This record gives sequence, structure tokens and C-alpha cells, in this order.
Amino acid sequence: MAECPGERQHRSCCAQPDQCEDRGDHLLLYALDTITLTDSLLLNLGIRQDWYETSATTIPTTATSPVLTRKDDFLNYQAGLIFKPAANGSIYVSYAKSTTPPGSMVGEGSEGNAIGLATLDDLKAENTKSYEIGTKWEFLDAALGLTFAAFRTETKNARTNGPDNIPLYVGERRIQGFEAGFNGRPLPFWSIFGGYTYMDSEVRSIGTVTPTTAFGIGKPFPNTPKHSFTAWTTFDIAERFQIGGGAIYNSKQYGSFGNVNIGGSNYTIERSIPGYWRFDATASARLTENIDVRVNVQNLTNKRYYDRTYTTHFATIAPGRSAFATVSLKY
Repeated sequence: MAECPGERQHRSCCAQPDQCEDRGDHLLLYALDTITLTDSLLLNLGIRQDWYETSATTIPTTATSPVLTRKDDFLNYQAGLIFKPAANGSIYVSYAKSTTPPGSMVGEGSEGNAIGLATLDDLKAENTKSYEIGTKWEFLDAALGLTFAAFRTETKNARTNGPDNIPLYVGERRIQGFEAGFNGRPLPFWSIFGGYTYMDSEVRSIGTVTPTTAFGIGKPFPNTPKHSFTAWTTFDIAERFQIGGGAIYNSKQYGSFGNVNIGGSNYTIERSIPGYWRFDATASARLTENIDVRVNVQNLTNKRYYDRTYTTHFATIAPGRSAFATVSLKY
């Protein structure tokens, strides 16, 4: 990845780094406001206008593989209504429209939104509509917070698997589900944080439907676990020491679905990684008023698991047991 001057000009390698390079130039204007309708009713409004130019260059550039350039302007917005039936709780509904052009994440130091260079269709932006309704409450004099939300997102030009298993910005996806969370300090020395998320994902369209691509419609979207859970807790001891630990769980995740013909019949090939649990721990000590020491251990059981799968027969092995120590100085 090569750095470019200016915050609005980004360049990165695309999905096939030895064959192409993509670049994005970005300009935007936005406005946000909260309107108090009554003492218990608030209205959040936001609007954003983006101008984006994306170009992709094949290496080497030839007459049959020219530089592809696409210019777009996007108008995105969001609206939310918050009702506070009591001092310790609120209920909200929200709607938002967002756009994610390919190459838009390069300025953040990484590119998880890369493209497979083929045609101008590969430079299309993802368009997402999000719907959410939820509630937030505080108990025990704000020492404990509970949240719950139901959501649905609909994305067009989503990155799904093309007939040659290269990620392409084609098709549509839908993700819907709910999440519940908790956080706070039920006791002065005890801190907790965690939550559970259920996501039902589905590829609704995969562009041009052919006998070899039709099997992908209705399948789960890649790297989207249906169930995920996280929990973390810490205990303070004698105002100088702290110990804690936590757990992370993700259910089975799919990379892609293939097709094989045996004896004149089509069968689906499933590429996926199994679900996993991971357990972590932490401990800290205040040596003096100015010196703190903390040790974090991830994957306590040294479990071998996979945290990401891809469209081909490939998955990423997560790190084994890892320990980190930090010293903090105050002066």
C-alpha cells in the first residue's frame, strides 16, 4: 500500500495486488442536529453529501485492460426519534441510508473494501438502508445498564461471490436480527460488560442468474456468524490490584458455496469454518502512585480456531496463546 498526500486522496492495492491498483478521491459535506420536541421526545437528523472518484489500473495497462474510472455523488441521511418514558430509560427508532464506495477505507490504514478489477460494475458503491428499534435502561442508580435492539439492513451492490469465486460488487444481501447487552458496576469493586447478537443473513441476489450461480441465492452471507457472544468482568482488590477475564463466542461462518455436477445432478459445496470459544484474562497492580503494571493473556487455553474464511479453500488460523505486559507511568 502506497501513501498519498492529503486526507481525501487514497491509493491501495485491490483484490489482486500483483495485477492492479485502485485509487479514490473524496470530498464531503455533512450536517447533524438534535431537536428537542418535548422534554421526553427528541429528534435526531443528519445529512451528508459525498463526491467520490474511483479509478482502477491494471498492471501492466494495455488496450484490452485500460484504466477504469467512475465518478459518483451520494446523498446519505439518517433520522431517529427518541422517547424517554422515565429518567432512567429511553426507547428509539432510527432509519439511515449509507454508501460505501470501493477503496473508501484506505485512509484508515487498511482496505477491507477492495475490488476485483474486471469492469466498471466492479467500481459500484455499496448502498445500505438500515432500520433499528431499541431501548436503553439504567438501574441501581446508573450502576447497571441494559440495552436491547432489533435491526435490519438491506444492501445493494454487496460484495458477493461471482461465478469464478472472485469477490464482486454485485447482488443484494439482507441481515436482520437483534442484540442485547449489559454493562456497569453492580458493586463498587465489580465491573461487567457483555452482550449477545443474533444475525440472520441472506444473499438475496447474485446478479445474472445462471445454472452455476443460482445455488448461491438464499445462502448466508460470508463471514457473518448467526450467533455471537462476549462477556468481560473485572474485580478490584484492596484498591491496588485487579483481576478479570472474559469469553468470546462466534458460531459457524461461511466463506462461499460452490457447485459440482455428479452424474448429471448438481450438488452444493459448502466452504465454512466451525464456531469457537475464546477465553482471555487480565491482571494489574499499582506498584506506586505513579507506576501501574498490567498483564493480558489472550486465548488462555491455546485453542486452535479459525477466525475468517474465504471464497476459496482457505481460512485464517487465529493466534494461539498470547501474553502482553504494559507499564504505565504517571508524572
